[in-house]
Amino acid sequence: IKRIVLLGLTGDGKSTLANRLVGDTSEDADQGGPLGAGFKTSAGVESETQHVKKVICETFGVKISVVDTPGISDSSGAGKDRQHISNLVAYLRGCGGVNQFLITKNQANPRLSATYQGML
Repeated sequence: IKRIVLLGLTGDGKSTLANRLVGDTSEDADQGGPLGAGFKTSAGVESETQHVKKVICETFGVKISVVDTPGISDSSGAGKDRQHISNLVAYLRGCGGVNQFLITKNQANPRLSATYQGML
């Protein structure tokens, strides 16, 4: 299984991209894949993803594990960021390796803020 891990700031579209990767063809990419397995998205100001979540699917004959992660700069504050990072590190140590990290960036804000730079 190929493992793809999505990283980025809160609200940058990690869950939406993850849904596209697992086959969501809905207009807003908020329905999950063809079997309904997917990732919850939010258009609001509150962070939606609070835990590392993976969905295994097959695309072009290859099994992939798409891993959605909580965003950095969580709406709950820096303490939540530290908890998310700790949980992500624990997941990465035990997952058996990563084939690709996808880093998301919201096109509505093209500048590399200090928060984004810190995440990198």
